[in-house]
Amino acid sequence: LREIMSEKIKLKKSFIDRFREWHHYNRYKIMKNLIMSENITEPKLLDIGCGKPCPSMNDGAFLEYVGFGEGIDIKSRNIKFPLRVGNVENIPYPDNSFDIVVAGEVLEHTANPEKALKHIKRILKPRGTFIFTTPNCTTFWNIFWFFWESTFGRMWKSLHTIKYTQKQWLELLKKYF
Repeated sequence: LREIMSEKIKLKKSFIDRFREWHHYNRYKIMKNLIMSENITEPKLLDIGCGKPCPSMNDGAFLEYVGFGEGIDIKSRNIKFPLRVGNVENIPYPDNSFDIVVAGEVLEHTANPEKALKHIKRILKPRGTFIFTTPNCTTFWNIFWFFWESTFGRMWKSLHTIKYTQKQWLELLKKYF
């Protein structure tokens, strides 16, 4: 009986891992398409928050997906691309360093998103592109997230410090871009 239960748990985790990966790789596909639509020869790309997005994926998963760029994260990561340790609210790069900056599922974890956006704007080259994904905290999302954090997503419990709707994010972005 223990072996059967263990196999059921493995299958459940496997399904959840596949769901998480599907979620992230779909976002990666959209972000990569946006990057490629910029038609920049050898764009200089920064991935903010380049750690693993979920336990079943590698650190630097987005950079691996697009095949180029460099990363920044709050702690050292074992990735195949240049990496700096730093914080999105105090990015350790000079002004006008990047053509494209991406932040996939990162800004909702910041204490001060305005400070983060100010630094992102600073490191972007003139006419540079900022691409980010973040939850749209609608009523549906909040209900889903409550159950996710209570079950399979316990590791994320209380780590979303910012809970903005799409409208709130767009209003904030207008101040900097």
